[in-house]
Amino acid sequence: MSDEGRRRLFRLPFRPGGVEEEVDEEIQFHLERRAARFEAEGMSPEEARAAAEERFGDVTMVKGEVEETMRRSEKAMHKSDMIDNARRDLAFAWRQLLRSPGFAGIAIFTIALAIGATTSVFSVVDGIMLRPLPFDEPDELVMVWADYTRRDVVLPDKRREWLSWPNFADFRDDVPAVEHVAAFQGWGPTMTGTGTSAEQLLGAMVSEGMFSSIFTVNPALGRGFNPEEHAPEGPRSVILSDGFWRRAFGADPG
Repeated sequence: MSDEGRRRLFRLPFRPGGVEEEVDEEIQFHLERRAARFEAEGMSPEEARAAAEERFGDVTMVKGEVEETMRRSEKAMHKSDMIDNARRDLAFAWRQLLRSPGFAGIAIFTIALAIGATTSVFSVVDGIMLRPLPFDEPDELVMVWADYTRRDVVLPDKRREWLSWPNFADFRDDVPAVEHVAAFQGWGPTMTGTGTSAEQLLGAMVSEGMFSSIFTVNPALGRGFNPEEHAPEGPRSVILSDGFWRRAFGADPG
């Protein structure tokens, strides 16, 4: 196929319908015109058609090249149209804002509040629901509650109550479906004797194995709880969070 013919094909106008249909129609148009020219020179219709196809070249290859070029052109034109539309919309919005600065301020403030609220909600959802817990096999961690709905017990929520210690011991010793069990309870001690005013802390009382077996984490310094400290009259010990250790004790390893 001549370079001039290729250039004409590459400048095909875009019409509703598939690219393949447009290319087929244009190729047939060129073949028919060339075959008509050969017939005018004295060839039979069959000879003229064969000569036109031979002069045209590999129809399949040309068709693929033209279709790819047209698709790229359509994408470029679509992108250009989108950019032009966005530019016009921004210019119109800017003119409207300049005409009503008070309304513009309120609109900007409202949008800023909405973005801030959305970001906060997403941060909470991401931290609690989307991001996995920073422990090994977090999908196997479960929390067990007592259910008193079938008993005549006056409780705020009968379906979610803390386990008693005997029930916890039974669950720990007699339920083979769980690998490890540990108990915890909210704890709010008051810290004194540091040379400053008393401070209410946020913590939890946990049974032995909470960190080593359930969460499979070890303290950065020191050790975790041992079985002796799990006994009712065992020695009392505390594990500090890293933030509290740095804030209240100056990150002192002693």
